[in-house]
Amino acid sequence: MPDSNMSFPGIIDYVAVHGSKTLEEVPLSAVDGLVFSAMSYIHFDGLIPDSPQEAPAVKETAAAILALPERKRLLRVRSLENQRLLEEMAKSRRFSGLRLTAYRDIKSPDLEMQFSAITLLLGSGDIFVVFRGTDGTLIGWKEDFNLGFQDTVPGQWTACYYLSNMASLAAGSVWVGGHSKGGNLAVFSAACTFPDITPRIRAVFNYDGPGFSQAVLDTPGYRTALPLVRTFLPQSSVVGMLLGHEESYTIVQSGLKGLMQHDPYSWEIRDGDFIRLKEITEGSCLVDRTIKTWISELSPEERRAFVDTVFDILRSSGATRTGELLLPDNVMEIIGSFLKEASVKRDNILLPLTSLLKAAGKTLTSFYLDAS
Repeated sequence: MPDSNMSFPGIIDYVAVHGSKTLEEVPLSAVDGLVFSAMSYIHFDGLIPDSPQEAPAVKETAAAILALPERKRLLRVRSLENQRLLEEMAKSRRFSGLRLTAYRDIKSPDLEMQFSAITLLLGSGDIFVVFRGTDGTLIGWKEDFNLGFQDTVPGQWTACYYLSNMASLAAGSVWVGGHSKGGNLAVFSAACTFPDITPRIRAVFNYDGPGFSQAVLDTPGYRTALPLVRTFLPQSSVVGMLLGHEESYTIVQSGLKGLMQHDPYSWEIRDGDFIRLKEITEGSCLVDRTIKTWISELSPEERRAFVDTVFDILRSSGATRTGELLLPDNVMEIIGSFLKEASVKRDNILLPLTSLLKAAGKTLTSFYLDAS
């Protein structure tokens, strides 16, 4: 097992070091898929034409973004890590000439959907379709929580249509991938695409994405797509253990702790590949068992009432992004809104939280009894 006290390179270093080799020289890998998935968090609005014939290269798009004034540039890249990744991709032989097309960024309060996707043209008719994970919007987080009581959400069907459309336009092989919710969308889209497209899909990369309801797992489409799925989880995964999974998975060493391991920039790489571990940590297993126990003890109606009530109260603050919730005025508004709610609505929150504490108690008791 690698030394946990050592620090290893991540995807930015991977692009800098291994970006000298083109995809013709070294075939596309799972690490490349994570690079594309991290890149998908950058906002490309107005820069990417829909027509593949007019698709700009990564280096051209990067130049347009990096030339912006600092404030506008940060609104595009969203983080300094994303900016550094884009800079390195633009300089590399492996990524700079890849072309970008069909960028989508949809936020629909009515559908409770946050959806974004982009397609990379790899050459020779091959494409990589990548779906963005959850962003910082309340809509995006609400959509994630909806997966706890709905078999499917609108974003999944939008992903299915997007993949089917892009694959129909391409002549060659297809790769699909995404990080977090983006990984869920990648798997779902491959499971529901047209039967004639499935044989052209080379791999579906799911990077710490949540799973599915049993209703989805039982579909013929999911069974057909399952051999194509390559799931990667950090050693203390929480998000990637949620809901139902039937695929095997690879555990990747992360340089961070706990929930922070969900950050793709923390995943460590050596000799051009992920540093792989043998097993998930005990903490990850405990959290997974607690959440699964909790969900199993709540009916779908109770889960829906819990999620809807929580987000109604959060939205009452006027915040549209999760980062705004901790502003002092918004905190006071959220507390006031909760206190004003009728007792029935407050119970929609308090009773499930009580159930969660009981589920945690059961899990910990079982763990310590097994260990004794």
